[in-house]
Amino acid sequence: MSKKIYISVFAVSLAISSFFLVQDTNEAEKAIYAQNKNMTLAEYVFPENKINFSSEIVDLTNDEGQNYFVNYRIKREQMRQENKEMLWHLLQSDITDTREQAQKRWLELSDKIAKEGEIENILKMQGFRDVVSDVNGDKVNITVLSETITQQENSTIKKVGSRVTGLTQGKIQVLTRF
Repeated sequence: MSKKIYISVFAVSLAISSFFLVQDTNEAEKAIYAQNKNMTLAEYVFPENKINFSSEIVDLTNDEGQNYFVNYRIKREQMRQENKEMLWHLLQSDITDTREQAQKRWLELSDKIAKEGEIENILKMQGFRDVVSDVNGDKVNITVLSETITQQENSTIKKVGSRVTGLTQGKIQVLTRF
């Protein structure tokens, strides 16, 4: 029996609270955009009252393997939000070196998120039921929802990971979870 659960990272409550917290930011956002459109990330003035969230519709079942992927994504998103919050404060630093290092780490995190998402989406489009990936500098772990995979599927997964990240297939580890 499957229960459809809409995980929206408290989207409704955040949307309601942001409505009450952010008052007429439309004009302020236009001014900030106009001020910042030609600046680098270090010089950019971020709107303080912006609340960002994302949502995904997932099916939670009694299938422990499938729930692993849901839980993995939730934990990964929590960790990313914590990293972004920490980096946000460092980006506001008056110390140039600290701000530059935070800027570099912010861009690395953004690149990591983009690559992981691209790997996962490509593999899902190629017929894999569910996939999570973890790009860590010089290695990539890709976990697929399957009891076993064929040599051809393993090769396909490694090729996608290699093409997206630019790493050799030897640096790509394929795992299964069921």
